[in-house]
Amino acid sequence: MFKFKIEYYFRIIIMLLMITTYLPIVYYRLPAYIGSHHLWVIVWAISLLLFNPKILFGKLMLLIYFYALFLWIMLTTAWAQMNEWNITSLWNEIYVIAVGASIITYINRTKDYMGFAKIIRFVLIFILITSVLTIITTIINPMYIRLNFVESFDADMARQIMYSYGAANIFMTVVFTALVPILIYYYKNNHLINYKKWIILILISLCIIVVVRMQVFANILFVLLFTVMAFISAKNRKRTIIILIALSLIVVSIPNNVYVKTLNNLSKNTSNLEEVSFKMTELAVYIEKGGQVNHSDNAVAGRAERFPMLLKVFKNSPFLGCFFQNDITNNGYNPLGGHLYWMNKLAVTGIIGFIFFLSIIIVFLKNELNYMQGNYRYYFILAMLSILSYGIFKNLGSREVWYAYFIIIPGIYYLPLLNKKKEDIIDNNENNK
Repeated sequence: MFKFKIEYYFRIIIMLLMITTYLPIVYYRLPAYIGSHHLWVIVWAISLLLFNPKILFGKLMLLIYFYALFLWIMLTTAWAQMNEWNITSLWNEIYVIAVGASIITYINRTKDYMGFAKIIRFVLIFILITSVLTIITTIINPMYIRLNFVESFDADMARQIMYSYGAANIFMTVVFTALVPILIYYYKNNHLINYKKWIILILISLCIIVVVRMQVFANILFVLLFTVMAFISAKNRKRTIIILIALSLIVVSIPNNVYVKTLNNLSKNTSNLEEVSFKMTELAVYIEKGGQVNHSDNAVAGRAERFPMLLKVFKNSPFLGCFFQNDITNNGYNPLGGHLYWMNKLAVTGIIGFIFFLSIIIVFLKNELNYMQGNYRYYFILAMLSILSYGIFKNLGSREVWYAYFIIIPGIYYLPLLNKKKEDIIDNNENNK
């Protein structure tokens, strides 16, 4: 009886952590002491210490502690001159990763997969609600996402609308994108969750629509790319690889002028999506001129310029980052590089710090794949890649993104348990497609 109560107690805390992450329409309206995500993190940590301390000392958690110790030593010694933005980003990131890792470790250790499946079902409902409210918000103010990054009267109004309607922040575009390959898996194997295909197709469409409406151009490209990759998956893995290679060759062989013309036409036809239209025009110019465009005159060139800038900084201090044995310029580091997540991390923490961090990501991924069987693995990897590859062009640092990586995407695998009488059995004989 006691175990039963503890099990439900932990489910409630995880649910509260998810509500204060994926359901802004609720947590924006809760009193500060209840709606605070950090409060429930503290409750979660104390609960683990009291009732299940072994969770805090698993292999994955130890890797996180080791990386955190490395950061603390370097920040108090060799990286003393690191700028405030990077310091805050590094600590916030390891904080949310530790929470996400502890939750999935708890689930795997206690094997409460049925409870996990129930939580994930509710989280998907939260995300569905937030996506609808976000679409409504973009109709009222199509530029609310972009205005969140400036200080003006219009920006204040945009933020007020965002809070009032419970709309998603920019990082949720990554979550919506990551859900698409998984939803496509269940569209192909809908008998596992007992939903009609048209319902799942609506959910897929909703995820794509909300990404487009939020007008983050990189995410639009990613959601389209991973949608195609998920739909072309074949039973035979070799056939899937051949199809992907063939499509890649076709994309590469198409002349640049075709892309330029297509982008310009799309730009004209999407003028109601101001930011998307602008980025397509800028990309067309960048391709047409072979990248030989002044970074101050072209948005794409300005973004592309940050790669060689960070690479140069990395070369100046490759092993322990640009703030190690730095000069007054921090080895030439420019804070604008923070937009490129992976390249910035490599330049700031160096090869050693980068390897420490990457070990957490890889060990977790390999561990979760061991729990999964069947064709789901392919779609799971696609979803994870959609998250990680986003960091090539944008910043990944938010709990929405890392909870999706450590909790939501792995957890969706267990949804078929809700249709079974015994929670310890997952049908591995599904008609994989």
